[in-house]
Amino acid sequence: MRSPRRRLEELLRERLGVRMRSALAAAAVVAIASVLSGIALVVAARIILTQNVNDSTSQRATQVTDALGEGGAGLTAALRPSPHDRTIVQVVDAGGRVIAASALAGGSGPISPLRPPPGETEQERRRLVVDHDDMFLIVATGVDTAAGRRTVLVGQSMDEVNDGTEATIGALAIGLPLLTAVVGVATFLFVGRTLRPVEAMRRQADTITAQNLHTRLPVPAMADEIAALATTMNTMLDRIEDATAAQRRFVADASHELRSPSPPSTPGWASSSASTCPRRRSRRCSACTARAAAWPR
Repeated sequence: MRSPRRRLEELLRERLGVRMRSALAAAAVVAIASVLSGIALVVAARIILTQNVNDSTSQRATQVTDALGEGGAGLTAALRPSPHDRTIVQVVDAGGRVIAASALAGGSGPISPLRPPPGETEQERRRLVVDHDDMFLIVATGVDTAAGRRTVLVGQSMDEVNDGTEATIGALAIGLPLLTAVVGVATFLFVGRTLRPVEAMRRQADTITAQNLHTRLPVPAMADEIAALATTMNTMLDRIEDATAAQRRFVADASHELRSPSPPSTPGWASSSASTCPRRRSRRCSACTARAAAWPR
């Protein structure tokens, strides 16, 4: 009993031609390759964007730490946000009290419980209520100052990463189906153009009968596999025509011999022919005997 998969394959072969099967196969290959490439692209883009956020956050933490090390002279400038900046900066003392913060932080408490030792840096990801409960990458750096131990907390929103990832996924969601459709249609057209000489050969072969064996299949101008096939088929038709001509000559010769039998070569031919002829041909045999008797010896 045939399996459902085998029946489906047979049904597809019956219903779909070479052009459609080739187009579907090409589209499927492109779709699979595009999906795999798209996944790799999204992962790579997210890694790059995350690394950019990490570098930006670490650089901002370094600026604030350097300002604290210089006695706080440049701390105000380091805390001042740039246009469209969604970075939260806090300076926390050893007791966990926020002694300086950027404008986005407002009057909230510490954004992270991280308290690394001086000269060390720690990271974490945390959702902050101060900015619509978004995910932030927080970098904490410990520093010793004249006023005591301080911790610099810098939080950078992950919206840039999320927005970039969503934009990439959206572009792929539109581009990949379009690419697959274009490849499928192009393959359908190109295969059809390639098979056009085969269709011409098929139509010509359908007209060849025993009355026009001299007809030959058209040979494409391009010296490719289809031209080789046409040449081979024409050679086969040559052999068939020669064999048919030889058969017709044989039949014609045999019919001529039957209509005009050869004269006897031995004296006893008449009697032996007469004795071996069937009764249903008695009249013809009698005529043969008479002609043999009249033949000069």
